[in-house]
Amino acid sequence: MGLLPRVAAAVAVKAAEQGVSRRSLTWKDEYNRAKEIIASTRLMIETLYGKGLIKNLLEDLA
Repeated sequence: MGLLPRVAAAVAVKAAEQGVSRRSLTWKDEYNRAKEIIASTRLMIETLYGKGLIKNLLEDLA
C-alpha cells in the first residue's frame, strides 16, 4: 500500500463525510481510484521522459 493513495482516500472520505464532495465512495473505492490515477500519471511521465519530450529536472539539479 502506497502512502499517496492512502492519503488521497482518507481525504476523499472525510470530504464526503463533511458534505463537500460530489461523490461518496467507500475508502477502498477511493483508494483504488487514487492508485489508478497515480499509476497512469507516472506511466505518462515516464513515457514523455523516454521520448525526450520533457526533461528530468532533478537530473539537471545534480
